[in-house]
Parts: sequence; structure tokens; C-alpha cells
Amino acid sequence: AVMAGAGPSYGLLFVFGRAAKAVADVSDNGAARMLVILSVSQAIVRLVAGTCSDLLKIRWIPFLSWSGAKNLLLLFFASQTVATLLLASGFASLEPERFLVLTVCMFSACGAAGVLCAVLAHEVFSHENGAVAIGMLNGVFDGATTLAFTAIVIALAPAPTQPHPSIQFLDSSMAGYEAYFLLCFIISTIGSVALLFLYKNAKAWRWERKMLV
Repeated sequence: AVMAGAGPSYGLLFVFGRAAKAVADVSDNGAARMLVILSVSQAIVRLVAGTCSDLLKIRWIPFLSWSGAKNLLLLFFASQTVATLLLASGFASLEPERFLVLTVCMFSACGAAGVLCAVLAHEVFSHENGAVAIGMLNGVFDGATTLAFTAIVIALAPAPTQPHPSIQFLDSSMAGYEAYFLLCFIISTIGSVALLFLYKNAKAWRWERKMLV
């Protein structure tokens, strides 16, 4: 869930100006304005996710009845999965508005994952073990995810070596970013399926109850 939520946005953030130019023909000033919008939208999503993390329990569906945080994160993952698929298909090619809307979906999923994965760590592994799980999520998996996705996007769409890249280079860059979005779609889909079947860890909760006795 951490990789599926944080990875796509972290990788894109590192090359956002170049990606916006290659995919949607956005100027440097336009890319800077987009980053402001993405930052604001992500902050709003974090607030909403934290506030509503316990409100979306679906009582009549067993595997969706125990955690509102899980259900809310599933919604954000679903929007990111659709967004990355559309980006990979060229839906936002030379369309700055579409590019912005789809990247807002990606960055929103990242912001939601940052809040809701911490809630899920407590719900899955119990309050006693949740702190250890959060430490591993933020300290190990988050850092490894950032490194991995940054390396991937740089490998697929390297930076230009000349001040004014050729048309062939720009076409190659667009293909590289579409390949990156396709990879993000695959990982987001896998993360969504894994999250769908996530349940409480019975052993962890039994251990906590024994400690409290």
C-alpha cells in the first residue's frame, strides 16, 4: 500500500517540470503553478482523510466492515489507477488541464496514503504493535519507494543534454513517461487488490490482549 500510494507521485515529483513539458507541453511557469495546486490539494486531502478515516465502514460487506481507513484508501487508489491508465494511454497528450486533473488524483492518493497507512497500521497490528509498523513504513518502505520510483522515471525518461531538445528527443521522452505511468498503473492495481483483502492480524491483537491481562 505504501509503494502503490507514495511511489507514483514521488517519482513524478522529481521530474515534474520535464514531464509536464513532454506530455502536455506545459511551460516552466505553468508547471510551477501546477505544483502549487498539487501541494494545496494534497494538504486538503490529508486533512479530509484524517477526519473521515473512521466514517466509511460498510457494515453489510464483511471485508469492508472493519476499517473506514481501508475503504477510503481504496477510493483514492481507484482514482489513481484510473488516472495513471489514462496518462499511459495518451489521454492528456498536449492537454494541460487533463494532465493537471489526473496528476491531482495521483498526488491525492499519495497524501491519503501518508495518513491512512498509519491508521491502518494500528488497526491491523494492534495499538501496541502499530508503532513498530509505522516506523518501518515511514523509515524503510517510504524511503525505498522514493528511491526506486525516482530511479525508474529517470531511466525511462532521461534528462535532455542540450538546452533545446530535438523533436525526436521530446517524442522519446513522452514515450518514456507513458511507460512510467503504465508501470504506475500496474503497481496501483496490485496495491488496490492487496488492500482489498487486508484484514486485522489476529495474532497481534491476541498478543496485545494477553499483555493487558
